[in-house]
Amino acid sequence: MRFSARATPLPPAECDRYVAEAACVAERLGAREVPRSRAEVAAYLAGIRPELRVTPPALEVLRLLRGFGRSRRERAAVRVLTNASIGLLPPWARAELAVRRPSLVRTVWDHPLARAGGRVMVWACGPSPIRGATHARAAAAPRAAGT
Repeated sequence: MRFSARATPLPPAECDRYVAEAACVAERLGAREVPRSRAEVAAYLAGIRPELRVTPPALEVLRLLRGFGRSRRERAAVRVLTNASIGLLPPWARAELAVRRPSLVRTVWDHPLARAGGRVMVWACGPSPIRGATHARAAAAPRAAGT
């Protein structure tokens, strides 16, 4: 079975299935009261939003990522991944981090470059036994809870 990155968002039912599957993993790792649908995730995030704020350590990590790498090429690669990652944050989080990249730049530059870089990395690294085992496990029929 071949897996590839999706260029389009998952349909709502698949999103809910993904969240429910992730909730099972979280619960097996000891988490409690884990959201099991997109609506539950949205409600949870809305409830904790007033508590979320940028801290000096968060700004320090952003500064570190912006300059990370031993060479110009490494810094450029990290910058592409950092910009694409930051582009996934909600607008309020980008604003609090003082990151102002226009939507058009994120859409036509940051995300396509990061996707292309990811494909190149997968190609350059060759087949991964860990990735193969993970995909095989994900494709297998789900086991009963507690097994």
